[in-house]
Amino acid sequence: MTWKTPSAITDYLPLTMRTGIAVELRLHNETVEQRTSIIGEIDTVYIPATKYLLISFDGVSRENDISLSFVLVADLVPKELLAIRGGFNVYGEDNEEPI
Repeated sequence: MTWKTPSAITDYLPLTMRTGIAVELRLHNETVEQRTSIIGEIDTVYIPATKYLLISFDGVSRENDISLSFVLVADLVPKELLAIRGGFNVYGEDNEEPI
């Protein structure tokens, strides 16, 4: 992808690949108990959490970087329409200098 800038005719966006693992911690559990129509036994249905904390550890590779970067990130969702995300670089480079 390219775009025009005042300092250069065109610039290129570097290719970025990101992969990692994550764990979701529910901040509330909501269940509903209902009877089945066939036998009449009680089933417990777990409703997906709308408030949660997500902790992830990602490996990020950018096209012109010297080495792979590892990032530790936390996402907090205290309400349904509000998410707060923060993280820091555990290993990688800063302005082409390895950390």
